[in-house]
Amino acid sequence: MERLPKSVFIAGLFVLAAKEMIPVASHRKDGKQVKCLRKAFREIVAAVHKAGWDGEWFRRAYDDFASRSVRKSCEEGQIFH
Repeated sequence: MERLPKSVFIAGLFVLAAKEMIPVASHRKDGKQVKCLRKAFREIVAAVHKAGWDGEWFRRAYDDFASRSVRKSCEEGQIFH
């Protein structure tokens, strides 16, 4: 079985995109979309902090077996401090 990474980094990109989309939806007066984006934003931020933060660095990804594919001890794994 191939071990595919589950990206914490991409989840962070979703957070950035949602943060930028909320004002657009608000400007369009799309309250339903604003509410949906805010909820998704909060949930993903919480998940990224819970699963992605090791106390010093944000992890990069997990594989299918929930093993960290990149660790803080690895220079490539140190994406945000």
